[in-house]
Amino acid sequence: MTAAVAMRLRDLFDENEKTKLCFPSTKKGELCLETLVHLQHCNELLKVYNGSGLEIILSKIQMLLMNGTKAEHQLIIVKGDPGCGKSHFLSKVCFRARELFGKDTILIPRFIGITPKSKDKQKILRDICVQLNFVLQQNISLDEYDDSHLTNYFYGLANRISKGQRNLVIMLDGVENLENLVNGEHQSMIDWFSVKLPPKVHLIISYRPSGNYVFQKLEAKRNNVVDSMIIFPSWTSERVRDALLFILSKHKRVIAKNKEKLIVSHLLKASPFVLQHVLCLMKDGRVDNNVINNHFPISNEEIVHKQLDQLEFKFGSEIVEAVCRYITLSNFGLSETELLDILSCNNDVALSILRSSNSEFFRFPWYLWIHLKNEIGLLLAQRYVHRKVVFCWSQGFVEDIIRRRYMANVDSICGIHSDLTELFLETWIEGKRVLLKENVTLKEDVQRYVCHQPLLYSETKYNKRKINELWIQLLQLGKRYENLQNSFK
Repeated sequence: MTAAVAMRLRDLFDENEKTKLCFPSTKKGELCLETLVHLQHCNELLKVYNGSGLEIILSKIQMLLMNGTKAEHQLIIVKGDPGCGKSHFLSKVCFRARELFGKDTILIPRFIGITPKSKDKQKILRDICVQLNFVLQQNISLDEYDDSHLTNYFYGLANRISKGQRNLVIMLDGVENLENLVNGEHQSMIDWFSVKLPPKVHLIISYRPSGNYVFQKLEAKRNNVVDSMIIFPSWTSERVRDALLFILSKHKRVIAKNKEKLIVSHLLKASPFVLQHVLCLMKDGRVDNNVINNHFPISNEEIVHKQLDQLEFKFGSEIVEAVCRYITLSNFGLSETELLDILSCNNDVALSILRSSNSEFFRFPWYLWIHLKNEIGLLLAQRYVHRKVVFCWSQGFVEDIIRRRYMANVDSICGIHSDLTELFLETWIEGKRVLLKENVTLKEDVQRYVCHQPLLYSETKYNKRKINELWIQLLQLGKRYENLQNSFK
């Protein structure tokens, strides 16, 4: 019976591999994969989009898009607080643009930060130009182009597209997350966003209100074209109630009217992120009158700390601290397999969940991780890094709070960097000793069933996860250059 099941699973896997799209590790293949990741993310956001209360600004953007097909125009700016629903709204805008301009519309969405390439302005602009080269059937290498040359080249392509029949719609969501803004490369960003766009070429960006110099300069240049700036509306009681009823009806749940009024009145005082968090809890029925009346959190900091307190109560402080530290101190985030591997090799975590310290093997239970992941909820987000899905924190303030809460001790930080280094160096492949807190060895080389992390998968295919994570961890530990070299041999 077991053999038959195994053979059937193998056959299903083989059938899936034959039908699965395969993108070669070439520049064109990587660009196709990057584009599909963002299109898929856009589609996933659209599935849970609730447009109640946003019809007016959607109509305004639709009007701006239609006017932009006839004459020169400025880019469209959508500005709003974190968690207010900008990303979901812009996913709707993208698909509305296709409805307006037809299926042959050139649609290029980019959600800043969900992939490593999408955090770099120059890489985004280069990818857009390369994609437009494919559309225009021209093969021009842009590898040596700097920011200014790429900007000029982009507007040359835009003018060519403007003379054709198709519309080009580019959407950049979360521009404040671009690394270039942190590094101080402001002028090229302002130049790109300030130039008037030709007809049929549309650029939509979103960011949260901040004191960033780029956005202040950009808004100052656009005082005479404020009509193309959309200030995302705050949550009204009608919009909160509609969103609440949308979530409940989607999951076939109902609540009493008095409870509905109580929840709406409390959510009106809360931050947008808290509101989204509570709506997520509502679908599982985890919010009741007692929870609301007993100091219902309304700020981002309160909701994050309360969530972490609940996680520690359910799963134990050792597990929660370890997960938070590993995700925070990784370079791009960690995949599920990497998290399970490193948690399995953490003796404090292993001893906190295993009934007996004399077990033949230590492995963090996968079902416990699934439960923990579901409970973390909106604090966690997914990125697509080197063809893998990795987990990271959904908002910058979540990471800041976790750093203050769990990383005040320098020794613990060094220990986490050391663990991440050992994981990618394959130190624990053959097993790891089990130690008591008094550093007394219980058992030598207990098997943890850790996945291999080779430098090369084949003669030409490198393990980019190892390349991009290991050197960062070694540098954080202060390893010397020769040790860094030896690690990649």
